[in-house]
Parts: sequence; C-alpha cells; structure tokens
Amino acid sequence: MSASVRSTAVATVAHDRRPMSLAMSPEEIARALEAQGVPHEKARAQAGLSVPTADVHVITAAPPFPFPLRLTIPWSALCSDNARKRPTVTRGVNGEVHPRMALSARYKAAAERIRAIAREAMTVEGYHFEPFAQPLALVARVYRPSARRTDVPNFAKGVHDALSKIVYADDLWLCDARWLDAGTDVDRPRAEIEISPIPPEGKA
Repeated sequence: MSASVRSTAVATVAHDRRPMSLAMSPEEIARALEAQGVPHEKARAQAGLSVPTADVHVITAAPPFPFPLRLTIPWSALCSDNARKRPTVTRGVNGEVHPRMALSARYKAAAERIRAIAREAMTVEGYHFEPFAQPLALVARVYRPSARRTDVPNFAKGVHDALSKIVYADDLWLCDARWLDAGTDVDRPRAEIEISPIPPEGKA
C-alpha cells in the first residue's frame, strides 16, 4: 500500500487517541477506507487483505452418448406377452368378489431385471445419462435355448415397457423396433439389443 493511502487512512481515525505515528493493522486500514465510502472488497484489496470470492459453479454440457446402446438381456429376463397378465380377484367392502387381470410375478421380475441392465448401460465412464428424448430405432436379435419354435416378437412389449423412462423418456420416441430370430444358442440364450438414434430426414 502506498504511503499516501496509508496516511489518508490514518487521518480518518483522528478520534483514535493513539499516536498518529503508530502503524495501523491492515484490518484497521480497511475499516478506515470503508468509512470513507470505499467498497468493502476494494478497501480490503488496498489494505493488502484477501478478498473472499463467491463459489463458482461450472456447468458442463453432457458428453455425447457413444451410440449404439447395446444391451444383453438373458433368457430368464424375457417374458412373453402371453404371460404378462394373470387372472386374480379382489374383494369389495362387502366381501363381493371382483375378477380382474393383473401383471404376473414373472413379468414384474423380468421387467426389474431389464431395468437394472438398462441403468448400468446408461452410465458411461461414471456419467449417468438421462433418458433420450429423440427418435430411436431398436433392433433385437433373440437367441433361443432350443430349436423349439418361439414367437420372438412376443418379447417386445415387456422389454419396451421396461426401457421406458430409463433409456427413452417416452415410448413415443421408439419409432422403429425390429425383433429378429437369431437362431439357437443352448449355452447362452439371450436377446442382443442395439438402440440407435434415427437421423433427421436427409442427414442419414
């Protein structure tokens, strides 16, 4: 701090009964400058004191997702739409019986397994991606455990529902879905799924 600034600061505290030649501490100089109308931060800086800075929150853009998104769904997590619901009954307040259809335990367990796989796939190098809100295409290749005929597209409903709100924000974003019979794999029956964005028309 220059001698002129220090002497000015000292002169403003004439009411102080200490000898004017007594050196003032940086805090006292800062207070004296503030008394003259100098802003707090500037007064502290001129007195050689540190100026507290506000916390700075840096917002970084999400990195691009490395499409295609690949999921491997084990056979045990594939539930046919034919097994999606089971008949059950509920009873009214007067004991009357009301038959209804409810999601089966097998379907619920399969859906939760698929959701867990999808959540893991949506986390890349420690960054968790939000559900996509853009047109998407899905291709599923199903490997059966035996040569027994299986209606592969019947697995689609359960998988699509489980991926909603995790991979895509709404079912409406799944614009193209193809389920293919990829043959037999006795040792590791599964569904290999790839999900990719659909480019805007003319930009393919």
